[in-house]
Amino acid sequence: MNVSFGRLSVALLFVLLTVVGCESHTAENNSAKSSQGFHQMVSEMDILYSPTKYSSKRDILFIIDSLYKELPHPTTEDLCNKYLLASQYSNDDPPRKMRYADSVIFLVRSKSLEKNLPHIYGKAYLFKGEALMRENKFNDAYRCYYEGIRIIQTTSDTFAFDHIYGDLGKVCYLQGDYLHASNYFKKSLDEETSYPKRRSRFINFQYRQRNMDNIGLCYDKLGMTDSAIYYYNMALNYINDHDIEFEDQNGARDFVEIARGVVYGNMGTTYYNKGDYKDAETLYSKSIGINTKKGYEIVDARLTQLKLADLYIKSARLKEANALLDTLRASFDTDALVVKEVKLQWYKLKSNYYDSVKSPEQAFTYLSTYLVQKDSEDAANKKLAGIDFSNVFEDINQENLLVALKREDDIRNLNNVIAIIFLTMIIGIAIFISRNNRQLKKLNAKIILQNKEMQQALDALEQSQRENTRMMEIMAHDLRDPLGAIKSMAGILLEDQENEQTQKEFLSLIETSSTSLLEMITDMLSANITEESMKKEAVDMKVLLQYCVDLLKFKATNKNQNIKLHAEEITLDTDREKIWRVVSNLVTNALKFSPDSSSIEVEMHNKQGVVQISVKDDGIGIPNELKGKIFDVLANTKKRTGTQGERSFGLGLSISKQIVEALGGKIWFESTEGEGTVFYVEFSDSMIVN
Repeated sequence: MNVSFGRLSVALLFVLLTVVGCESHTAENNSAKSSQGFHQMVSEMDILYSPTKYSSKRDILFIIDSLYKELPHPTTEDLCNKYLLASQYSNDDPPRKMRYADSVIFLVRSKSLEKNLPHIYGKAYLFKGEALMRENKFNDAYRCYYEGIRIIQTTSDTFAFDHIYGDLGKVCYLQGDYLHASNYFKKSLDEETSYPKRRSRFINFQYRQRNMDNIGLCYDKLGMTDSAIYYYNMALNYINDHDIEFEDQNGARDFVEIARGVVYGNMGTTYYNKGDYKDAETLYSKSIGINTKKGYEIVDARLTQLKLADLYIKSARLKEANALLDTLRASFDTDALVVKEVKLQWYKLKSNYYDSVKSPEQAFTYLSTYLVQKDSEDAANKKLAGIDFSNVFEDINQENLLVALKREDDIRNLNNVIAIIFLTMIIGIAIFISRNNRQLKKLNAKIILQNKEMQQALDALEQSQRENTRMMEIMAHDLRDPLGAIKSMAGILLEDQENEQTQKEFLSLIETSSTSLLEMITDMLSANITEESMKKEAVDMKVLLQYCVDLLKFKATNKNQNIKLHAEEITLDTDREKIWRVVSNLVTNALKFSPDSSSIEVEMHNKQGVVQISVKDDGIGIPNELKGKIFDVLANTKKRTGTQGERSFGLGLSISKQIVEALGGKIWFESTEGEGTVFYVEFSDSMIVN
């Protein structure tokens, strides 16, 4: 089995081994120099040669992050390349892989670098497509692949297409379309040959030998054994001709040996299919001897051992077959890298063995286990196999064309309607003037009146514009607090690299705050929060309140304030993000309008048939003239500042009132100017989840 397909049949997932940054472009001053330094450091890391030497992907991601920090003047391009490399080594965690890819897309868009960094931008979509594919979200995955290919095509740099051709080949291979897969791998090989100096020698070595081996795999699946052996020999000759170049690099030297072992195993399968068991056994043994070494491709070695056991059974060497199968069975409990396919094939061969020794009952037992597990795997992969990949990109392209044509048609129709209306008005006015010449003065009076009405309309538009500007100021203000918390926690994470528990807690808080930001923006765009928009679920309110308090403690430390929480164990059927927003707004206001070294008390109790949440402060209180406007989104309260001059816009309380009422509750406050304020949120106990 090929290196890039080392775990292919385990879960039928993509493995994009694109090395990040080999051909990225500069977009900022000194970007080229800085990026070159980052790429040079990464190229010298042995994680690119032998990542299996590391105990976990976390170690690799930590090393990548450490190297990035060594850059004297990192650029946006460097940060994007760091995220892409981290995404590459997160194949076993699709959500994390997608987050890294989305971070790159966001960075490029936010700084308007789409035209400056098209290779990086395009690769981010390819990586996101892979993550979606792993989650069986095939339609979204193909759209991301389509977008990535479209972006890279705009560069007119065909060098980038060797990666794309290789990825398309893997998709076709997964679907059993081996003819198209072989053609894609050949195109990828041709692109690499055309640009031999565009990446490092070792990376070029990796891609070329892998494509040769993949072509051999495809021909073997097509039954073209002579062609398969030809490409396997081409791969081995290429490996043998270049392995001396990497003798002084431990990780690279190990990779060369692993690659040789993989090709031996694949070639052995082709000889086995030809009926040449002797040569097949020799090649299998060579492959196993290499990849059973510590830190090598143990999964490929186990699969090759299964092939050898099958050969023993077909050759009636049953004792040897049973001994090898027993050895493999023992590895299930000791080898952490044993995958489902190894176990699945083991059950099948064990059934074949007992069938060969005339033990039908035992053979049936193992065969039944094999069939149950195989049905489960087939069901998981049926969705991918049923997709007509050869036409999916064309369908997406046609959809985009239809959307563009419809948009043009709508604009054309709108222009026609406007022209007709305008022409009708002119004709009507002309007829009216010609028939009513004596009423010209009345017409002039009407025109003056219309002008006045138009001026009023313009005044109304100006007022609307002022209100929109006000809303934008409010929105920017409310976004600052969670963004500031994220920045503070990120700074602590960067300083404290030792405490893993702290990192997990802060990352969890960062994720919660980021989700809140997205929900806030969604609320602003939707203008009004309604009961139908609520996404209710069972929410542990004590845990939610604790999360909110922990997140805002960083803000409280700026004024040496203390947030106290007293809450009962209560679970409500409510919208998690919306109720979190309400509590966060109330606590933030309490911090803002309270003096230094003061305390904020947050309480939650179930009493007298209601669940009541309260936020109490000893701050400056609310003046009588503002009490009737405190929940009004457009009330002129922006001149009211916090105890340290913090600005206040009032959007948080307006949104909080909308949320609470949409959830079926009520919100009010009690306040005495100069003494403090208590905000109350109350829900019926019918919302309690037992």
